[in-house]
Amino acid sequence: MDYILRGLTILIIIVLTNGILSILRKPVEASAQAVVLPKLLFWLGVIGAGFFVIPCIIILLTTESNWLILPFLAFSCLGASLIIAYCNCRIQYGETTFISKNFWGIKREYTYAEITAIRGKDRDVKVYLGKHRVRIDQLAVGKYEFLSFAKKHYRKMHNGN
Repeated sequence: MDYILRGLTILIIIVLTNGILSILRKPVEASAQAVVLPKLLFWLGVIGAGFFVIPCIIILLTTESNWLILPFLAFSCLGASLIIAYCNCRIQYGETTFISKNFWGIKREYTYAEITAIRGKDRDVKVYLGKHRVRIDQLAVGKYEFLSFAKKHYRKMHNGN
């Protein structure tokens, strides 16, 4: 159990470090052709993961009982998930296709003709593409521009229907 807790703590430190380095190397802002999560989520994740990983390290180095680490580790994982979401969850779109990247970093490219339905308006929006689904978070920057662009191209490809 000790090795598992140490491994998870090191994993969170790696995510925290890589997230900060990725934002310093090339900050990705919402451009005219992208949908990204707001930078506030990233900084909340950095603060949350950093704040809760410090007690994890102290407990691992000073005490014999590692069970105390579990609540701190859980909250640190929540912060790390915000960092991963900010770095991965995005949509980049162009004239004929758009590329969706999910939480796990899996990229898929779609055409506007593949869209079968768009559900939702103000909250989370889901774009259905056959058996696939692209979810756009309610806080995403550039969401409404992408949706109007996608609807326009979808109508053009389906003769206004």
